[in-house]
Amino acid sequence: MRVIYQFSKKGDGKTNEDILGTEKRYAWVLDGATDVFDNNTFNVESEVSWYMNMLQQTLISYCKRTNNRDLCQVISESVGELYDKLSIKYSLDNVPSYVTPTFAVAMIAVFNCSLYYYVLGDCSVAYYHNGAIHIVNDKRIKEHSQSNRSLIKEYMAKHNYESTPVELFRSTRSKANAADGYPIGTISGEGLNQGLTGMINLHHRDRVLVYSDGILDYLRNNPQIISAFFEDDIDQEIKNLYSFLGDDREYYASPRPKKKDDVSIILVEV
Repeated sequence: MRVIYQFSKKGDGKTNEDILGTEKRYAWVLDGATDVFDNNTFNVESEVSWYMNMLQQTLISYCKRTNNRDLCQVISESVGELYDKLSIKYSLDNVPSYVTPTFAVAMIAVFNCSLYYYVLGDCSVAYYHNGAIHIVNDKRIKEHSQSNRSLIKEYMAKHNYESTPVELFRSTRSKANAADGYPIGTISGEGLNQGLTGMINLHHRDRVLVYSDGILDYLRNNPQIISAFFEDDIDQEIKNLYSFLGDDREYYASPRPKKKDDVSIILVEV
């Protein structure tokens, strides 16, 4: 596996809650969900970003010492290892999992020309094979995201105000891993066994793109544009992406929780 391109940039939030990484045969993007409960479980500032960086280091360490093709096991055991360490210092038993950091994941492993993938939440994997682009994404969160967007648009229409109160998102967040909700990663590991997994046989020099939801609106409005992210020179497309994200007309027509979300992209070649 050859890494061709990596990009990660903070959006409108205080910190970049995306994390990307590669180690040996593995590559991943983690996307932490911004805290909406003013939680302070770990007594740190920006605890979502703090946790994602802790998980990043644990995942790197795990991948250094394994050749495991079961990516659900890789991410679950990494989360479990970190949880055990955190439990020594912090009281976590009585804290609802949706109040602590939750996160989406897209992870791949390449063994020879076999691509293994794991996707949970609104991070995605796309691969170019036999002249076509194929996308692996988790649609189970889509209904809840669309509901939030409708609430944002209604609020902005009534108040003519750009900043949406976090109360609009709390009801949705409380449905994380609930029967009427959506599966998502948690610090305790709850929800991780609901990730989408699979294996695909590729050809030598096929390419694989791993990305967070920060580019989804751009791709949704320009579905053919994803092909540009498989080229050697992605910088121009990144500029086009940020021109789109900065367009006030587009944003007010279809408002997002953040005008500019964190964006993370990894492109690899098999």
